[in-house]
Amino acid sequence: IAKPEREAMAENLIEQRNALNDAVAEDRIAASSERDGDLSAERSALGEKVQKDDAAAKAERKQPVTPIKIEPADASLHNETE
Repeated sequence: IAKPEREAMAENLIEQRNALNDAVAEDRIAASSERDGDLSAERSALGEKVQKDDAAAKAERKQPVTPIKIEPADASLHNETE
C-alpha cells in the first residue's frame, strides 16, 4: 500500500477512534447525570422521612406525663422476723 493511502487510512482510523471516545464520554456523562438524579430523589425522600420522624418525636415529647401515685408499703410484709 502506498504511503498516501496508509496515511489516509491511519487518519480515518484516528477519526473513528475519536468519534467512539466521544460517544463513550457522552454515555458516561448521561449515566452519571441519571445516577445523580436518582440519588437526589433518594436524598429528598430520606430528608422527608427524617422530618416526619423528628416531628413525631417532638410531638411525643410534648405529651403530658401522668404522675404515678406511690402507695406506702405495708409494714407487716417487711417484718417477717417477728
